[in-house]
Amino acid sequence: YNTYTQQSPFYHIDSKSQFSVSEPPSWSLRIEGKVGDDFGSAIDSAPRTSQRTHKRKFSSFLKKMFVEIGPNGNDVIEWDRSQSSGDSDGFEVKRQGSQEVDVKILLYIDYSPPRVKLSSALASVLSMDTETRPRIINALWTYIKANHLIDPNDRKLVKCNDLLKSVLGGSDTVPFTQIPQLLREHMSPPEPLELNYRVHLSGDPRDNEQQWDLQIEMDDQIPPTATTSAASNGFKREITTCDETINA
Repeated sequence: YNTYTQQSPFYHIDSKSQFSVSEPPSWSLRIEGKVGDDFGSAIDSAPRTSQRTHKRKFSSFLKKMFVEIGPNGNDVIEWDRSQSSGDSDGFEVKRQGSQEVDVKILLYIDYSPPRVKLSSALASVLSMDTETRPRIINALWTYIKANHLIDPNDRKLVKCNDLLKSVLGGSDTVPFTQIPQLLREHMSPPEPLELNYRVHLSGDPRDNEQQWDLQIEMDDQIPPTATTSAASNGFKREITTCDETINA
């Protein structure tokens, strides 16, 4: 939400200089985050300390945040958690101005355990977009087994169908030990969550309050990986090595 001041001209006389001085118009953007059901109007609600003492603060879920102000994003504010002295439940951006403006907020989530974004080719094989590396390895192994792609003559080789060829270099067969390096090319950092907001400079600030419901999966919500159960028939070691190599 945002608040604003002095959007109508205001003048006073400086007693020392005897000149007419105008207070510049300004606005303030407040970005807040709350966990679970701790919601409500951020403008006039009192903090519910009894419900918040055990909950993580908003900034603890973020690696970075960018706030881009204006149509061209020339005015950019960056917050980096690694350079922050502590966590907080919100951020405030103040600017002078009398023009309503669009703001883009980019939230880079600090996923725990870490996640990666899959390339379009790998995503089409595994039906995933952003996931943890262990889950990607487990899903690939499940796909290989379900499609009977283990070479019966050499069980350390994976036979590639057309979809796997697009991911694993185009070869008809691939040694399992080469898969980690080939998968690296199909993993990248997750894209930020993008929120768009317009700073309003008239009316009741309560009417301009905007909320988003963001679901962020963290380590206490993730069940134990099924890698070990999936790694049967002597492939447990290969899958573990694959996972460790990708994380290296």
